[in-house]
Amino acid sequence: MKKVIIEKNNIVFGGYILKKTIIFMCIVGIAVILASCKKDNTGPLNLNNSRNENSNVISETSFPNSVPNPATKEPAVPNKTGELPTPQPTFSITPSSSPTPEKLTKDLKSLIPTGWYYLEKSKDKPAIAEGDLNKDGIPDIAAVIEKTETTDVDSPRSLMIAFGTGNGNYTLSILADHVVLRGKEGGTFGDPFDDIIIDRGSIVLSDFGGSRWKWSDKYRFRFQNNDWYLIGLTKTSYDGATAATDEDDYNLLTGDFIQTKTDSGSTTPVITKGNRGPKTVLLREFKADISH
Repeated sequence: MKKVIIEKNNIVFGGYILKKTIIFMCIVGIAVILASCKKDNTGPLNLNNSRNENSNVISETSFPNSVPNPATKEPAVPNKTGELPTPQPTFSITPSSSPTPEKLTKDLKSLIPTGWYYLEKSKDKPAIAEGDLNKDGIPDIAAVIEKTETTDVDSPRSLMIAFGTGNGNYTLSILADHVVLRGKEGGTFGDPFDDIIIDRGSIVLSDFGGSRWKWSDKYRFRFQNNDWYLIGLTKTSYDGATAATDEDDYNLLTGDFIQTKTDSGSTTPVITKGNRGPKTVLLREFKADISH
């Protein structure tokens, strides 16, 4: 064991002479460093030169697994407490006016009578509209269905309306048998069915046909007083050779109408407004015009 000899201004340790002043300065320096670390509350630095667990600064390695890597996505910004904001779910928004066949529940399909099917507006796009029709906040369904015929007879079509129950199922409201024109009732233009939509809580059914003299109809139906009513009717005819146009827009609830006529060779329409009186027409009693 080496001896420590203390002289007047020196300390002799193992044959080496150490100045008391130098030793005192070293002790004071170490004490200052330790006091500074305690005041900053940072603690000792790690090998990555990042603060310890008491720090509010979040390093890249401190992101939880549920937060995207900042290198590939916009970095998350810590809030005042140093916590990461809760990741928000993303939603894919798709139009609800015409559900694909895969979205039709078994209950909705079961509403179709045996031997019938959903008419298609175009390939793989059924004639179905979705929206709230009875003001209960639950989506309802309006659809055009057609009967499968094995003969040359023009297949009958019906308007089917079903109310949603809120659990993915539907209850049948009405089957209207004389509203939708059949496939051969459109003249030289072929199938007259144009479209079915839900607009402002009402069902709008439209058709189109003719030859040189073209015609179109728009029927608006609404559920009120626990029944279905025809509340609006727009009929238009157009001469393809002379560009003469005749349109009649009739509000059955108020009786108001607007007639717009453009004569052959003229570009200025003549507009007539008036009131022919309100009219009550139930959907179950309504028959579409096939006498164009």
